[in-house]
This record gives sequence, C-alpha cells and structure tokens, in this order.
Amino acid sequence: MNLKTSIVFLSLVLSFFVEAHAQSEQSENVNQELETEFSSQDQQEQVAPKEAPYYDAEEIEVEKQKNQQTSDEQIEDSEAYDDEPLPSSVTKLAPFPVKQEKRVKRRYLYHPYTEKGLYKITEDGDYLYRVEKSPESATAILRLGIFDAPSLVNGATGASYSDLYGGNDPMLLFTYEWKLDHWMKNLSFNVGSGLIFASGEGRLQSGNNAGQASEEKFTFIMLPNHAGLSYKFKFFDQQKFIPYVEGGAGYYVFNEYRDDGEPPLGRFGGAAVLHAVGGLAVAVTSFDQDSSLRLDADYGINSVWLIAEVRQNVGFGTFNLTATLFNAGVMTHF
Repeated sequence: MNLKTSIVFLSLVLSFFVEAHAQSEQSENVNQELETEFSSQDQQEQVAPKEAPYYDAEEIEVEKQKNQQTSDEQIEDSEAYDDEPLPSSVTKLAPFPVKQEKRVKRRYLYHPYTEKGLYKITEDGDYLYRVEKSPESATAILRLGIFDAPSLVNGATGASYSDLYGGNDPMLLFTYEWKLDHWMKNLSFNVGSGLIFASGEGRLQSGNNAGQASEEKFTFIMLPNHAGLSYKFKFFDQQKFIPYVEGGAGYYVFNEYRDDGEPPLGRFGGAAVLHAVGGLAVAVTSFDQDSSLRLDADYGINSVWLIAEVRQNVGFGTFNLTATLFNAGVMTHF
C-alpha cells in the first residue's frame, strides 16, 4: 500500500469514528429529553389532586351490617375463654369503627376444701376461709375501781368510813350475764360479787384522847354481792361502740377485824343497796379480725371489749353504803 492509499484509508476510518461519536451524543440528548419529559409528567400526576372518594348510602349500610355481624361472632367465640382479649381483627374493620364489648364468663373450679369454708385463694397462695363466729349466749365482766362510802358513819363517834380508811380503797367486781330469750335480744340477767379491801386506824371513844387514832390497826373486807338486768344498745354485728345500762339490787356483807384479835373473829355486818349503772363498751377484737377468729376458735370467746362506767349505789338501813363509783374493766362475750 502506497502513501496515497494509506492516507485515504485513514481518512475513512477517522470520518467513521467522528460520525459514530456524533450519533452517540445525539442519542444521549434524546434520552435526557425523554427522561425530563417523563419525570415532569410524574410530578404533575403526583401533584395533581385526587377526587375524594364518595360512597353510596346503601353500600355503607350493608358494609356496617357485615362488620357488626362479624364483630358479634368474634365476641361470642371469645366467651369460651376466660380473661382472653378479643381477636385483633375486630379492631381492624375499616373504614367503619366497631364498638368493642368484652363479655367474659367466669368459671369456678371445685376445690375439696370448699366444704371446710374455703372461698378464695389469693395470688400469693393464701387460702381464705369463711369462719362463722359462735353465737353469743353469755357475758363475763371484770371491773376495777375505787371504793368509798362517805355516808357510812359510826353513830357513836361520828367517824365516817372515809375518815377511818381513807376512801381510796381498791374494789374488784365480777359479773356474769345470761342473754334472755326475749323480744329484747340485748337484754341480760346478771349476778356477781367481788372484793373490797381496806386498812386503817380506829378512833378512841372516851377519855382525854377521845377521837384520837388508836394503836390497834383495823382491816375491812367487803363482798359486794349484786344482781340485776342489763341492756346493751347493740344494733349490728360489727358495731365498735356499745352503750349499756344496768339496774338491780344487792346485799353487801363485810367484816371489820382488829389486829389484837378482839373479838377473835372481828365484827360482821351487812347492808342492802340498789344500783344503777351507765357505761360504754369499746370493741377490741374488731380492730384485729385474725385475733378475734383465733379466740373464738380456741377458747369460744366471741369478742372482747374495754368498758368504762359510772355506778350509783343507794344504801338502806343502819349501814348506809350510798356512793358514786367509777369503774373500768374488760367484758367478753362467749
């Protein structure tokens, strides 16, 4: 190949590459124009507002009925299970809201301890039993107080009980009550006694030292025997405060003994009295139900009360035991 032929061949090859490059650039420009046109159309379609959906009224009503029927069926199926939530599909029925109602039937399993009073098992595994308290048929009352008898006076010397014994002597009273089978259910009959103990000095009756304290010591012992009726204003079982009243009669017997043994057995006496009592009882066991149940189960004690009362004695006869006494104590029902 000579020089001329070589130049012609190279010119053809060069023109071919130039034309191919030009066509490639034209194709790229066309593709860019198409992409730009398509993207603008997409943007126009996205920006373009859509028309709000409209529903036919009959179609809406039919759809509501279908959703309600489906919801009722699913709720009925859920009743076969205890404490199990409704299927999630019930809450996803769109576009119409469905009113949810959780109706669960509780099931109770028979337990062999039910016959013994078991009524509940807590989450901690504690067994709770129904315990019926024993019926109240009787009451025992123990009272403590201070005894004085300012109207009890020695006719010969004029010295009173308070002068000889001080009038601040301990008194212990015990009373037992039986509930009466009566239309007044809280009415009770009671009897009781107790102990009053005092010590003091006598008084000389004659001589230059008349009225002065004697060298002999005296001991005074009295048994306050009494009986009567009491009524408690109790209106319901869990009542924490119960006012009560009591009235009756008694015969107090006593002995006054000298430390020199004259006379050897001392002097005895007795006095008739009437008494009236007004008091208030406060339930102790009502503040601790467990202790109350244990007392009832172990000892038959239905309830325990603290009491405070005022007792008025009216005396008759030679030994006048008229006095106003204040007592406090414990009362138990069983």
